[in-house]
Amino acid sequence: MEMNAFDYFVYFVLLIKVLYFSCAIGIMYFTHTNNKKELDEFNYWKNRFEFIFKILMSIILILLFNPFRKTPIIINHHTRLLLFVYGIIVLLNVNWGLFFTESPLFRILKSE
Repeated sequence: MEMNAFDYFVYFVLLIKVLYFSCAIGIMYFTHTNNKKELDEFNYWKNRFEFIFKILMSIILILLFNPFRKTPIIINHHTRLLLFVYGIIVLLNVNWGLFFTESPLFRILKSE
């Protein structure tokens, strides 16, 4: 099976995600060892990798769902996995507190 540019792009996104998870593990380790300098460094890079990942995943979505493309891109296992992980990450990063404190429905339920 020959790889095309899209496949290389997906593997690059996977690499960014691995770097993100590596930083997250480093943050857990340096939190327990109370190493403030390293913790700050890993937090810095984790935030950057998360930002890059979101931009790259947005590009993948634009490429996959481009209505002007004549031939569709076939979604392989790696792309499906990335989209799945992206959905989970977006759901985890939503400001749920904002939703629950400002939602009119939640205020009504809370007052009863």
